[in-house]
Amino acid sequence: MKTFKNILIVFAAGLLATSCTQILSGPNLEDNPNTVGTASTLALINQAEIVSAYLAESDAARYGGINANYITGIDAQWIGYEQYTYAPDDFDALWSNLYSEGITHARIAKGQATEEGDVDGLGYASLLEAYQLGELATSFGDVPDSEAVGESDAPTYDSQAMVFNHVQELLSEVVANASTANQYISDPSGGTISTSNLGQVAHSLKARYFLNAKNYPMALSEANAGISSPTGGWNTVHADATGAQNLFWNFAVLSRPDNTTPLNSYLEDLVDPSGPVARQLATPGEAARYAFYYDADGDYNLAEDGIFAVDASLPLISWHETRLIAAEAAFRTSGDGAARSALNAVRTQLGTEYGGGFPASTASGNALLTHILEEKYITIYPSSSTFHDLSRTNNALGVRVKTGNQLPQRFLYPQIESDTNPNAPANFPGLFTPTPVNQ
Repeated sequence: MKTFKNILIVFAAGLLATSCTQILSGPNLEDNPNTVGTASTLALINQAEIVSAYLAESDAARYGGINANYITGIDAQWIGYEQYTYAPDDFDALWSNLYSEGITHARIAKGQATEEGDVDGLGYASLLEAYQLGELATSFGDVPDSEAVGESDAPTYDSQAMVFNHVQELLSEVVANASTANQYISDPSGGTISTSNLGQVAHSLKARYFLNAKNYPMALSEANAGISSPTGGWNTVHADATGAQNLFWNFAVLSRPDNTTPLNSYLEDLVDPSGPVARQLATPGEAARYAFYYDADGDYNLAEDGIFAVDASLPLISWHETRLIAAEAAFRTSGDGAARSALNAVRTQLGTEYGGGFPASTASGNALLTHILEEKYITIYPSSSTFHDLSRTNNALGVRVKTGNQLPQRFLYPQIESDTNPNAPANFPGLFTPTPVNQ
């Protein structure tokens, strides 16, 4: 029986310096994506995994962090980003990596898995493709999907709504395979994750993308079928070895030291018990969480026991996010009681993790919604989903704007699309133009 890694992505920090041709024995996928040479399905899946980890911890997370005000740019191009001054070519690498290295490999892996009768591979490759497409649609709006991989050098753009629908179809395939396949997924330490957990991860991702599409009833339904344990989820895995470090650590210590800092960000001010921004939901335990997120000077906690330790894992989707999705979706569909219950389950768990001091919310109405949004903004750091929540809710949380009077709404379409794809939008929307679902 084949073994894949646990629902953990083992990640090399130098991942995208490794080309397809270095991984594969045979023709270059970028020259002919329909030719896979002697690449195994597992090798193709591993490359798509690497891109998923890059998506969670690199460019998208840092751009989202600037826009959501949990990172401050203090040097080089990050000074411009701090003032929301981006250029289309800033997004070239993110776009290319997701399409050329991620979605391409996931789709070829799915084709091979189907031919081989490999339901494990089909399910996991579908999960990777869905995650990458879901983040693309959320961040950019309309994006190539139906023609993204194949013979066309100029793929058409599918509507954001169509891509979200396709993402849901892919995740439904994962759920179907997770419930019928004789799946065995092992992690590097020898532990295992049950079949139900792969399905739970898919349900949690379904909840995220239904939330991003503002389909709150379905977001609630899927969240309630999602990750059921605080120790479950889908996480990256790192090691204190060259090429395997946590990417936030690598960026702050090796590749771009002193380009960014969390100091004086809105999040750091909010979590600091003595900071200038008071929490809407009083939280004595915030001091312990602050010490996990930040060092004594308010900078990134890169120490062995910090959130950005060299070997620290970070979630792509977690139980905490799933329950906070359920809380917001319940508030918008089922009323205060179910919303408070979901929020307070997270508060109880945080008290366990940080040693107490996370009292339950007793709020109702808009005050309760603020408690939910605030807790999610803090708890899922450093996920770029915080930025997407602010865009979706028109900054209902009131996060401090860095310049002007509006937070960014989206990522810019990359310059490479303008230069090479005649089917790209004639007039690229600006940074402050909401994506279609948020208009």
